[in-house]
Amino acid sequence: LREQLVARSLAAMPARIAAWRLEKEQMREKSRQDAARRQRLLAEAAERLGTPARPGDPRVQALMQDLERERKRQEKKQRRQQHEEATRSALAAAEAAAASQPPPGGSENPQ
Repeated sequence: LREQLVARSLAAMPARIAAWRLEKEQMREKSRQDAARRQRLLAEAAERLGTPARPGDPRVQALMQDLERERKRQEKKQRRQQHEEATRSALAAAEAAAASQPPPGGSENPQ
């Protein structure tokens, strides 16, 4: 029994290691993206303030929060528009398919 458990665990080990490495790489990539996003926000804050921006400055932090909020609003708006467009095109496709079908009971002669 114990030997079987050990054998199963050893057999599953390569897959577990691969999953762990993939997860670790995804976390690194997310961290890189977050750092790049913060740098872009800091640069935009410096541009708007007209002075070099320090991340610890309360004005800069407030402006960065506002910029982040605006970015999230824009992303949400874009997702909503994409969803509405997909819904419209699906509805148009369904209407076209329905138009190409004969009406139910239309082929029979009611007499």
